[in-house]
Amino acid sequence: MRNLKIKKSLLRLTFIFLGLFIAIPILAQVSGTVLDESGEPLIGVNVMVKGTTTGTITDYEGNYTIPQANPSTSTLTFSFLGYKTNDIACNGKSKIDVVLKEDQKALEEVVVIGYGQVRKGDATGALVSVKTDEESKGVTNNAQDLLQGKVAGVSIINSGGSPTGGSTIRIRGGSSLSASNDPLIVIDGVPIDNNGIGGVGNQLSTINPSDIETFTVLKDASATAIYGSRASNGVILITTKRGSNEKINVTYDGNVSVSTPSKKTAVLDADEYRSYLIEKFNGESNFQEVMDKIGNANTDWQDAIFRNAVNTEHNLSIMGTAPNMPYRVSVGYDLDNGILKTSGTQRVTGSFALTPELFTKHLKMDFNGKVSYIESRFADQSAIGTAVMFDPTQPIYDEGSPYQGYFTWTDDAGKPVGTAPTNPVSILESTLDNSKALSFIGNAQFDYKMHFLPDLAAHLNLGIDYSNSNGSKYQAPDAPAVYNYGGYNGQWTQERMNLLLDAYLQYGHDFAWQNSHFDVMGGYSYQNYKKSSWHKNMRIKKFDDNGDPELISTGTDQNFNCLVSFFGRVNYNMLGRYYLTVTVRGDGSSRFAPENRWGVFPSVAFAWRIANENFLKNSKYLSDLKLRLGWGITGQQDINQGDYPYIGLYQSSVGDQANYVISYEQDNYGNWVPVMRPLAYNPDLKWE
Repeated sequence: MRNLKIKKSLLRLTFIFLGLFIAIPILAQVSGTVLDESGEPLIGVNVMVKGTTTGTITDYEGNYTIPQANPSTSTLTFSFLGYKTNDIACNGKSKIDVVLKEDQKALEEVVVIGYGQVRKGDATGALVSVKTDEESKGVTNNAQDLLQGKVAGVSIINSGGSPTGGSTIRIRGGSSLSASNDPLIVIDGVPIDNNGIGGVGNQLSTINPSDIETFTVLKDASATAIYGSRASNGVILITTKRGSNEKINVTYDGNVSVSTPSKKTAVLDADEYRSYLIEKFNGESNFQEVMDKIGNANTDWQDAIFRNAVNTEHNLSIMGTAPNMPYRVSVGYDLDNGILKTSGTQRVTGSFALTPELFTKHLKMDFNGKVSYIESRFADQSAIGTAVMFDPTQPIYDEGSPYQGYFTWTDDAGKPVGTAPTNPVSILESTLDNSKALSFIGNAQFDYKMHFLPDLAAHLNLGIDYSNSNGSKYQAPDAPAVYNYGGYNGQWTQERMNLLLDAYLQYGHDFAWQNSHFDVMGGYSYQNYKKSSWHKNMRIKKFDDNGDPELISTGTDQNFNCLVSFFGRVNYNMLGRYYLTVTVRGDGSSRFAPENRWGVFPSVAFAWRIANENFLKNSKYLSDLKLRLGWGITGQQDINQGDYPYIGLYQSSVGDQANYVISYEQDNYGNWVPVMRPLAYNPDLKWE
C-alpha cells in the first residue's frame, strides 16, 4: 500500500514537471504597448532584448510581442527616432507598457535631405546642418548672415555691403566657366528661382532670419544628385520654424544698430592739394589759369557721401496649438539704411505654419507661407570713386549754379564738362532710383502613412514661388550728370510665378537580422517657371522727330520653362556601421531640343562608421570616426542663354539702333523703318 502511494506521488510529480515543461515556452514571452507622452501609440518602435539580436517592432497600434524573452532575466531596450532610448528590466513581468519621451538632442541630429530626413550620423553624403542660435545670432538682416562663416567649403561674399546689394554664395568653389555657379536653394521643400526678383538684390532677403530653424548644406554629388540638373553647384535646404504641442508662446525680439564707415581712402586734403598744385605748376605758362580754378572750400568728399546709419529690426511670433493643430505665426519689420547716403531698404514680413495631424497621426499635413514686402532706394555707387578723385578745394553747393545748386565743372558755354568728374553728392541726391517688391513662398505638404502597411508612406508637396515688383529711376534734366543728355526717366515691371508638384512613395522597414534598416523612395516632380517683364527708358528734354521724348530702350519679355523629373533612392544600413545609398534622377528640361532634353544623374555612396566597431566602441579618445566613399553625376541647365537657346528668335530694334530705308523721298530724305534682327541660337545644346 505504501509503495502504491509512492508511485502515485511520483506520477503526480511527473505530470507537474511535464506541465511546467509545456508551459515554459508559453510563459517565456514579453508583450506590451508603447505610447508617446500624449497617449498616442508609436508605430515602428524597435524593441530589443538587451545584449542579444532578438527583437521586434511595434505594430500600428503600438503593440509588440517577443516570444523569446524571459520575464525573469530579460531587459528590454526601446528605441525610436526622436525619442529617448529606454532600458527596462522585466523583473518577472510578462507585460511591459512603456511611455517614450521625446529626446530634443536626438531630434536635432535628424537632418533634412532631398525628399526626406536622415539621422546625421547615418548620412553617406557630404552634408552639414546648422541650427540657428537665437542667443548668439547677433544682427542678421538677411538669411545668409546666419550661415556665413559656419560651414566649411561655403563662401558668402556680400557685394559691397549695400543694404540693397546681393550676395555671392559658392559651395566648394565654382563648377562652370560660363554658366551659373549659384547653388540651388530649397525653402521648406520649394526650390526658388536663381534668377532672382527684380528690385531685390538678394532673394534670401525675402525670408525673415528669425523664422529660420535650420540650414542643411549638401556638398558632394552623392548628397545632391537627388536634385539632378540643378545640383552641380550644391544645394542649401532651409527649414523654417513650426508650431508645437506646448502652451501658447509669444516671443518678441528687437534690436537697434549703428553702421559706420570703418575707414576712408587716404587722399590729399584741400591745403595739401593747393600746395601740390602751386608746386607742380609754378613757372608754367598756365600757372595763373590753374590758380584761378582753385577753390576756397575745404571739402572732405568722402565725409560728404557717407553717413552713420541707424538700423532697427523688430520681430513678433506666436506659437502654440489649437485642437490637434500646432501653429506658428510671425510678423517682422526691418529698416536697413546704408552708410552711403540715399541707400536703404525697408522690409515687412509675415509667415504662418499649420501642422495638423489626423487619423491617429497617419496623416500629417503642413501648410506654411512666407510673404514679404520690400521697398528699396538704390544709391549710385559710382559716387564712391568720384569722391576719392574730386577736387577738395571746391564746395558741395553753389548758390549760382543752374544745376540744382550743385557745384559743377562747366565749359565756356556754361554747360557741364562731360569729361570732368561729376559732383559726387549730386550723383546721389539728384537720382531717385526706387523699387517695390511683393513676394510669397508657400506650400502644402501631405504625408500619409498607410493604415494597412505603416511602413509605406505617400507624400505630396504643392508649392508656389510668386513675386511682383516694379521700379523707376528719375534724373531731372538739370541734374549735373545728365544735363547734356536731357535727363532720364525709366520704369520697369516684373512678375514671376513658379509652381511645383512633388509626389513620391517611401517604404522603410527595420529588420532584426543584423539590426538592419532598408528604405526605398521613388517619385515624380513637375515644375514650371514663368516670368514676364517690361521696361521703358527715355529722355525728358531731348525729343525725336515726332516731338516725343527720345526713346533709349523699351521691351517686353515673356519667358517660360518647365522641368519634369523622375527620381528614386535606396538606403540600407546594417549593424549601425555599414551604410549604402543609391540615387538616380532623370530630368527633362524645355530649355533643350527634344533629342537633347533628358539627362540622367545617378550616384552611389558607401559609409563605414568605424567608431561603432567593437574595437573602438569604448574608446575614451575618439567620439566619432566615419569613412565615406561617394560617386555621382550632377547637371546644369542654367547656361545663361535664356529659356529658348535652341530656337531661332528675332528681336526688334529700338529708336535709331538699326533702321532700313524702304523708299526715298526728296523732302524727308527717306522712309526709315526699324528692322527685326536674328539672335544667336544653337539647336545642338546639351546638358552641362
